[in-house]
Amino acid sequence: MSKIEAPVLTINNATYEMKAPKSRVWREVTKLQEEAESIDNWVKTVAMSFSNYGITEDDVLDNVEVTELIPLAFACVHYINALVNEKLENVLVKKAGKAEEMPAE
Repeated sequence: MSKIEAPVLTINNATYEMKAPKSRVWREVTKLQEEAESIDNWVKTVAMSFSNYGITEDDVLDNVEVTELIPLAFACVHYINALVNEKLENVLVKKAGKAEEMPAE
């Protein structure tokens, strides 16, 4: 699997690269994705994805261009899902490898 690029957010001439999130962010972003019809959910998705930098929903609303909001939110969701999938693949490969290494009886 090729390494996916982390989404980037620029606010007031400061650029933030999204860091790998904790499980709570994944859970909340997944819930927001399921309720995607609301613009507020896209704003929350971006704010939560960059929350470790102190980015708030107001920061997103005041600084992200309208044409960039949904693509940035999708990039955040895609990045989180790709990180989770990569970890799951690694776990499954390791488990499969250990099962194969067990001596036959």
